[in-house]
Amino acid sequence: MKPAWTAGVTRARLLLSRTIGAGLAGRVAASPSLADGLAALAGSAYGERVRAGQDLAAAQRGVADTLLWHLRILAGWLPAGGAALMRALAGWFELANIDARLAALATGGREPPAFALGTLATAWPAAERARTIEELAGVLARSSWDVPRGRVPAEVAIGLRVAWGRRVRDSAPHARDWVEGAGALLVARELLVARTREHSEQLLR
Repeated sequence: MKPAWTAGVTRARLLLSRTIGAGLAGRVAASPSLADGLAALAGSAYGERVRAGQDLAAAQRGVADTLLWHLRILAGWLPAGGAALMRALAGWFELANIDARLAALATGGREPPAFALGTLATAWPAAERARTIEELAGVLARSSWDVPRGRVPAEVAIGLRVAWGRRVRDSAPHARDWVEGAGALLVARELLVARTREHSEQLLR
């Protein structure tokens, strides 16, 4: 192992030791109520942000914030190549921020608090300043997301998901099967639920 990776691997093993494991995950999934599920997580690594009395949205956000915080910690201990992998995997959080900004720009509604990405951000600092859908799409087209052409929210959203899948596939080849499975589900949803064939053709290119 190269010395630059030693600290990152050590930190990763520490984080791994704090995972809830299949057993507790199964108990949470089988919980008869939200309160029971929250109680099951209270003593785990998620307990700092997931607490009794939260509603479902707050609990989901707490789980997501915990994962993102651990990715940020791990990225800080890794050399540049490892940090780039963490940045690709954390793309979901940036995608969620951009989705929320798209929805707010399209409807005039309010956005939830953005995920704090720190050094895992790629386009978000610029995207956060966008004030129109066209401006936001331009930011994404010039960024590592490289989202092509689309200017309506649905096209931008699909382009983001395709781009993230490609980034994960290229950065983590062992995740290729997961990426391809998620891509198949996305195409199926567009064809069978949204029924937007032109968007599905974009996914297949």
